[in-house]
Amino acid sequence: MKSLVSLFAVAFVVALIATGMFYGLFIAPARGSAGTPPGPTIVVAARNLERNHVLAPEDVKTITAPDASSVEEGFRQPREVVGATVVEPVQAGEPLRQTHLAAAGRTTEVGGVPVGMRALTLHVTDSDGLVAMLRPGQRVDVQLVTGSGMEARLRTVLENVEIFNVPSPSNGRLAVNVLARPDEAELLGLADSAARLRLALRNPKDKSVVSRPTVTVSSMLNAPHAATAPTERPAAEVVRGSPGRH
Repeated sequence: MKSLVSLFAVAFVVALIATGMFYGLFIAPARGSAGTPPGPTIVVAARNLERNHVLAPEDVKTITAPDASSVEEGFRQPREVVGATVVEPVQAGEPLRQTHLAAAGRTTEVGGVPVGMRALTLHVTDSDGLVAMLRPGQRVDVQLVTGSGMEARLRTVLENVEIFNVPSPSNGRLAVNVLARPDEAELLGLADSAARLRLALRNPKDKSVVSRPTVTVSSMLNAPHAATAPTERPAAEVVRGSPGRH
């Protein structure tokens, strides 16, 4: 009889230990996680979004906000952005912010052209490899080339010009649509009509605007080996004097 009681006692203790282990491993963590309220969510791009794209439900998703600033500057629910027009390119996983979408006073009703800017077409003849790489929102320098051979001359017409979009080639001619201020659009329009244009792709973090002289073949042949760095000037002065953009 005593052995039977002892056996029941041991079994009871083992059962208590097993129950405690199960509770500690599974039940308590589950209750703890269920009792912790989730952090605020923000809306991010589910894929790369280009300028002028109208947002659909599959273009966005929500994630837990990494910090308070992303909540203040962004959106909490997809319904807040679905149907809006993208005016600045957004990368996949990037939080959507107010500045990425069309808003009253910032863009026109049609086309996504920002107020105070002009969209125009540039026909490029010497940058076919580069044009295939261009995407909306990238920045380029526009170069004008006149003459040929030993008489060729190159001048940077405007710097830090934003790509609006890249249409399909027409009649074998490469073209890009760019955004520019009205005074800059006049310079670019004249350059597009007068001579051959080249494009130089910029690093997106490079905002510098400098004054560059006209380059000729003879000046390159006679130039010293140590190149002199160009002098940076205020954007307004560059535009008045000739090419440039801030």
